[in-house]
Amino acid sequence: MTEWAKSLLKGIGIFFSLAAAFGVAAYITLIVMVPREDIVVPDVVGKKLEEAIFLLSKSNLGTKITGERFSEEVPENFVLSQTPPPGTKVRKDRVVDLVISEGARSLSSPEVVGMKLREAKIYLSQFGISILNISYIYSEADEGEVIAQDPPEGSKMYQGRGINLLVSSGLPKLKLMMPNLIGENIDKVAQQLKKVSIKVAMVKEETSLKEKGTIIDQSPPAGSIIDKNSRVELVVSTGSKEKIQVTSPERWILIGVDIPPGFGREKLSCVVIDEEGRKIFDCGMYSAGEKAWVSCEVIGKGEVRIYWGDTLLKIRKVEG
Repeated sequence: MTEWAKSLLKGIGIFFSLAAAFGVAAYITLIVMVPREDIVVPDVVGKKLEEAIFLLSKSNLGTKITGERFSEEVPENFVLSQTPPPGTKVRKDRVVDLVISEGARSLSSPEVVGMKLREAKIYLSQFGISILNISYIYSEADEGEVIAQDPPEGSKMYQGRGINLLVSSGLPKLKLMMPNLIGENIDKVAQQLKKVSIKVAMVKEETSLKEKGTIIDQSPPAGSIIDKNSRVELVVSTGSKEKIQVTSPERWILIGVDIPPGFGREKLSCVVIDEEGRKIFDCGMYSAGEKAWVSCEVIGKGEVRIYWGDTLLKIRKVEG
């Protein structure tokens, strides 16, 4: 090869070496001077899976489903969570991990018909089932017994959802209007009230100008609506200034209570705490807004507590 050819090849080699060096330098300059474009991850939590994939693809991001979980709040096939979280800056083509909802866990509706309402509440809570609505109806079933449910036993339902119950109020009780007994003789009145199953709890006698044995006060007052088995408290005249022994050996306390206004129907109960211990009496079912009268026997010193369902309405202290 001639000297001229050697010189030409050498020159060509130097040219390409310089070109390569300049290329590398230019690439490094571009990397340093031109920053990469970061992508802000969009928020796809709570969106349907198809919509979430579309939004991520539109942002040049990939999608990967990494898990599925039951959820009572998020419907089936909707996004529960994402990684990286919304607002994170990532490089193009980054994959976003998604966890998808399988919806609420389904189960077979348990049977509570025949149970007492309180027992049914405890039993349903073990399945994570709440009670949406409780309705009451008169029936031959025991008072407080569940006689129907919706959805019925064995039906498919979802955990965390509610159930409706129909509860027996027992047989209807005859309502009576309290007559005006003031001025009447106690012996005559006691016989008349006994015929209609109203019990007399004569707890007090007072001196007055009225003839001995005359009723001078009563509770409930005349015109009140009472149950057939209600007991009546009467004040009777002794006819003189000298007090005599109370006719009745029993000490009965009559308490009037106002049921709070609103909705619903609950059992009214009376708890007596006296010298004989603690006693509980069932006073029947009452609706919100009703007026009720409760009569109970107290031995010696104690107190009476009136409940409507689980709500304490009144406490009455009784001195011996």
